[in-house]
Amino acid sequence: MKLVIMGPQGSGKGTQAMLLANKLRIPHISMGDMLRAEIKNKTAVGERVKEFVESGKLVPDELNEQIVEQVLLPLEKGFLLDGFPRTMPQAKFLDSKQRLDRIILLKISDDEAVRRMTMRRYCPKCGANYNLAYVKTHVEGTCDHCHTELAQRDDDKPALIRRRLKLYHEQTEPLIQHYEASGKLMSVDGERPIKDVFADVLRRLRTKT
Repeated sequence: MKLVIMGPQGSGKGTQAMLLANKLRIPHISMGDMLRAEIKNKTAVGERVKEFVESGKLVPDELNEQIVEQVLLPLEKGFLLDGFPRTMPQAKFLDSKQRLDRIILLKISDDEAVRRMTMRRYCPKCGANYNLAYVKTHVEGTCDHCHTELAQRDDDKPALIRRRLKLYHEQTEPLIQHYEASGKLMSVDGERPIKDVFADVLRRLRTKT
């Protein structure tokens, strides 16, 4: 299956994408991970991306499209794309490159998004992700895998989160109508426990409802 998972920041896209990709045995393609890799590797694209990420702005369409095209074109047997598209030009670009089966929309409130994202932590050494409420470490503040002290990303601070949510409502929500018109959009309540959201998404994918 060729799937896209959408939703505001903090809606659980990454978590649900990993669960679904493992269950369906398709690659999980995270736009966020790809952008961070470009920044970490200090590529020409990464240097441009860094400026937008640090200011809480959406990365321009052409930079996202450049990265996505390199990764997605060879994947003819299926994938789950997380974090792309976020604008109508990106959606049209993707439509021209791949025939999607379903678009999964995780719906949560802005207040819930801010609450979740301010609790996110990551390991600067191995890249493992945690959440102070949902995905805790065995030793507080320390990565379970490499025992490195956890950190909070700059773009997970409340002011930047609110700014990104505003951009989401302005630029990404029009995609909902676009995909509803195609009959492929599947809206899911993302404020429930992780296992309940996953079970609902999987059931609806199997029944195509």
